[in-house]
Amino acid sequence: MYDRRRFRLGMVDNDQLTLTMLTLLVHRDLPEVDVTWACRRGRDAVARCLSADSRPDVLLVDMSLEGLSGVEVCRQVRAATADVALIGVTSFSLEYYAADALAAGAQ
Repeated sequence: MYDRRRFRLGMVDNDQLTLTMLTLLVHRDLPEVDVTWACRRGRDAVARCLSADSRPDVLLVDMSLEGLSGVEVCRQVRAATADVALIGVTSFSLEYYAADALAAGAQ
C-alpha cells in the first residue's frame, strides 16, 4: 500500500513514444516516484523485476506487448516475487484483459 513515501517505478510498453510520454508525465506530476527503468520487451521487464539490483516497487505493464504478453509478464513476476506491485495498462477495452491480468497477479 502506498504510504506517501518515494517508490521505484519500472515500465514496459512496446511503444517508445508511450514510454517517453509516461516518463515525462510521471516526472512532472508524481515527484515521489523514481522511474528506475523503462523497456520495450516483456522478457527484459521480467529480468529486471527479478534482479535485486533493478527490482522496482511498482511495474506498469502494457497488456498488449509483442512476444511475451503483458499477462505473461505479470504471471512470471508474480510467480517469483510478491514484492512488485503489478499495474496493467491497455488502450483496449478493459474487459479484454482484466480477468487474465487479475489471474496473473496484476492489481
